[in-house]
Amino acid sequence: MKNKTFFYRMLTALTLVSLFLVFLLVVDDSDTSPSLACQQSPKCWSKWHNSYAESECKPLIEKFAEYGVEWKIRFKHPLFNRSTLSSEDKQNLLYIGDRVQFVQADGSKRNMQYGCFFDTQSLNALDVVLWDVLDGK
Repeated sequence: MKNKTFFYRMLTALTLVSLFLVFLLVVDDSDTSPSLACQQSPKCWSKWHNSYAESECKPLIEKFAEYGVEWKIRFKHPLFNRSTLSSEDKQNLLYIGDRVQFVQADGSKRNMQYGCFFDTQSLNALDVVLWDVLDGK
C-alpha cells in the first residue's frame, strides 16, 4: 500500500515538473518585436499584426449590423483572408475578409465583405468598410 502511494506521489510530482518545463520552453518573451526582414515583407508584416487587427476590427464590423451578426470563422478560415499594405511607409495595412453574415429584420442573412485599415504603429483600427457579396441571386 505504501509503495502505491509513493509511486502515485512521484508520478504526480514528475508530471507537474514536466508541465512546468514545457511551459518555460513554450513561453518565450525574448522576441517581442518583428525583425527588420519581417518589416520588409508584406506577408510577414501582415501575419505579425493579424491577431491585433482581428481584435480591433471585429467589434467595429459588428457595429454595422443592426439585427445581429453570424461569423463564419473556423480554425483554418481566419477573420481576414487577404491583406495588403495601404501606405507607402508600410505603417498601415488593409485587411480584407468575407466571413460574416448580417442578420436582417426578417431573420434572413446577408453575406458581407469587409475591409479594415489597421495602423501597425499604434495597433489600432483606423477605419472599416463593408460591401454586399453578390450571391448570384
